[in-house]
Amino acid sequence: MTTTHPEPSSAVAVARAFLDAFAARDTSRLRDLLDADVVFESPRTTLTGATDVAAAIATFAAVVQEVAVLAAYGDDEHAVVM
Repeated sequence: MTTTHPEPSSAVAVARAFLDAFAARDTSRLRDLLDADVVFESPRTTLTGATDVAAAIATFAAVVQEVAVLAAYGDDEHAVVM
């Protein structure tokens, strides 16, 4: 018996692509997946723009040893990845 899986929604496809780029430490791909005007806010800093945000994410990705996706769900606008 063959199990078929539905095509991922556009939001899930983007989320999975982002996680793939994160796991591969591909800063330019991370940057391409972010909106040019993205704003990252945390208690320690605020970063504006895809280049600066992607660089910060890449710094974090450098210390992550593994990314394992258990499931991904969503619709055209929202995604949940576990």
